[in-house]
Amino acid sequence: MLGLANIAGPARRPLRTSEGGSVIPMVAIAMPVLIGFAGMALEMGSWFAIHERMQNAADSAALAAGRAYVVNNSSDLTSQATATASSYNFTTSNGTTVTVNRGPTSGAYAGNSSKIEVIIQQPQSRTFSAIFTGSTVMISARAVASINPTPVCLLALNGSASSSLGMSGGAVVSAPSCDVRVNSSSGSALSASGSNTRLNAKDVYVTGSESLTGGATVTATGTNQSSAAAATDPYSGTTIPSFSGCNQTNYSKSGGTYTISPGVYCGGITISAGTSLTLDPGIYFLDQGSLTLSGNSTISCSACTIILTSSTGSNFGTVNISGGSMVSLTAPTMGDTANFAFMGDPRIAAGTTATFTGGSNQSITGVIYMPKNKIVFTGGTSGASDCTKIVADTFNFTGGSTFSGACSSYPGEEARSPITLAE
Repeated sequence: MLGLANIAGPARRPLRTSEGGSVIPMVAIAMPVLIGFAGMALEMGSWFAIHERMQNAADSAALAAGRAYVVNNSSDLTSQATATASSYNFTTSNGTTVTVNRGPTSGAYAGNSSKIEVIIQQPQSRTFSAIFTGSTVMISARAVASINPTPVCLLALNGSASSSLGMSGGAVVSAPSCDVRVNSSSGSALSASGSNTRLNAKDVYVTGSESLTGGATVTATGTNQSSAAAATDPYSGTTIPSFSGCNQTNYSKSGGTYTISPGVYCGGITISAGTSLTLDPGIYFLDQGSLTLSGNSTISCSACTIILTSSTGSNFGTVNISGGSMVSLTAPTMGDTANFAFMGDPRIAAGTTATFTGGSNQSITGVIYMPKNKIVFTGGTSGASDCTKIVADTFNFTGGSTFSGACSSYPGEEARSPITLAE
């Protein structure tokens, strides 16, 4: 047995050496290819990440170009889109090109002048995958923004609330010349109940879905669309004018007739018991206080803006109009707050209720811009108004209400409309 072992041993050792010698050259030959494939996988992952960031940049750039166009249709849209792309680190210095076309060159909306196309491209050099080819990889992203030609007169900004626009109790909301938009993705983003509850509008766009019960109806002469793209806030760049001091503190009247001047009303304005209050034209800052009307009181003004704000960043006020009180307010056409009848500070806590329940005597001409407030609205205009628009966090309607986005009396307002992504 020992002899067999001695014989067998030397016979097997050359075989192992021979096998090892053949494998090593094969591995050496295959290694660059294996490394190339591994490197290519890493590169592809990197390219996908760049493309995702580039797509976000294209979406934002298209929306920015669209906003610039509706504010001023002579704006340099390419500069606007390029500036937005650069905020995502896509710049000319790293080889990026940004192309803007009003009227896309391809896709479902090719040639449509109400759409703005943004294309971002950037070449990428190869590293590991260069063993296969030396050509660069061009990464590109494309987005198309829609310039809505119909003005929007009701826009609910909240992105997730149920009943973001809620109607009940026989509410009738009429917006025959303008659009209603609801940004909430909820399955009941637009909620209406009751056999006499109706929404009539030019177009209705809801990001989520409509929930109609008890015979409630939504009627659009144009488009009534669920699963629509969310709309941008057309007033997102609006800022509250600066102010200081107090012209009045805790202004309150019960009965009688009064006239007040523009200024800072610390603690707000409260009238009751049939008070008639006239506001001279100008801006009324309600610093850490509310506008409160009750008991069949009356407030009126031509060319006024009422601003709810706070010099301390807390204790923000709201609007409480009730008890059959009459409101007749017309926004200014010039100055820092042109077009705005009411403005709510964007620092107000989301969902803060502002109540406009003045009944049929309520007439507010201009824009109510309260982006963080829940607007409870009852009553409509007592006469014809070519511009009654509300942009708020959420809405709740009871009673009859009429809105219009024509806004021919307000410079630039007629052109304002939210911008959405079409592609």
